[in-house]
Amino acid sequence: SSQILIANALKPAEVEEVILCFELGRATIIVREDQLSLAIGRRGQNVRLAA
Repeated sequence: SSQILIANALKPAEVEEVILCFELGRATIIVREDQLSLAIGRRGQNVRLAA
């Protein structure tokens, strides 16, 4: 599913929750504060992969 794909793109961060909004075509990802830099990735690479 889309939620699994997005969570995998943000690895090695531990994703707490993925909230999809199909009407807006957006996803909100919840991670703990200590996992934030891992989720973003070097130079935002993980964020671009998840987009």
